[in-house]
Amino acid sequence: MFSGGIFNSSTGRILSSGSTALQISASSFAGGISNAGTISSTIGATTIAAAINVDSDVVTFAGGITNSGLISGVTTAGGTADGIVISAQTFNGGIVNTSTGRIVAEDDGIRLESLDGTFNGGVSNAGTITSDSGNGIEVDYETFNGGVQNTGTIISDDEGILVTSDVATFTNGISNSGLIQSTSSDGISISADSFTGGVTNTGTILASETGIYISSSVTSFAGGLTNSGLIRTTEASDGILVDSVAFTGGLTNSGTIDANDDGIDIGSTTFGGGVTNSGRMEVDATGIDISVDDFAGGVLNTSTGIIDAST
Repeated sequence: MFSGGIFNSSTGRILSSGSTALQISASSFAGGISNAGTISSTIGATTIAAAINVDSDVVTFAGGITNSGLISGVTTAGGTADGIVISAQTFNGGIVNTSTGRIVAEDDGIRLESLDGTFNGGVSNAGTITSDSGNGIEVDYETFNGGVQNTGTIISDDEGILVTSDVATFTNGISNSGLIQSTSSDGISISADSFTGGVTNTGTILASETGIYISSSVTSFAGGLTNSGLIRTTEASDGILVDSVAFTGGLTNSGTIDANDDGIDIGSTTFGGGVTNSGRMEVDATGIDISVDDFAGGVLNTSTGIIDAST
């Protein structure tokens, strides 16, 4: 058992050349990790490492991780370097990247992976997360509680926020009031079996592919989807694509959707709550495309709603 946590002060530097900078493998770890300085891992071509790694030997981790400094995982010759990787069987306290925090990674900025584990406390980013070739935030825990909140900046090559199909239960939703930018994939992609808490965007999502994607792997999606910000896609992709088996809570746009394909594309088996547009859609295909077996709630385009579509 390890208690008391780990604190790296504003002038502190934890550096590794060739391996993980801060490795946690204790079966029980209490007190959390707080970084106000620099934690950095620099690796070579065949190495897999992270700046901070809480591995699968950890049965219980308590106290969370807070970063107000720099966490960096970079490669010199093509290895795999992440910012933060969590694989503990039970992780309590969440991850917070404050407004002064920077997470810079060659691969994933934050990767949370445990196929039979539980993660409590969610992820909150008010700073900057940058991924050169991976995801900004990847959630791959069987049970994930606490949601993901971005009020800062996430810039990634792959998905800005990815919730994989290995997630059985995801609670408390996803919200963005900052910037999420993906240069070659989706802004937000969700494939959890059960997802509650909905998705809210009041900020900006810029994506090469779909802005917000709810995949067919999602059996149940609850909480709806709301956009009052900007969603823009640069490739031939939808602004919002919903393919979940069952979707409840409706879809509301009072912001702007600028897409190179459909603005809103719904292909769920059942969809409840309807679609309301009081904002603006400028799209190269269909404004609102619905192909649903059982659709309830209707479609409302209000007096302020503008749908400018090519088809």
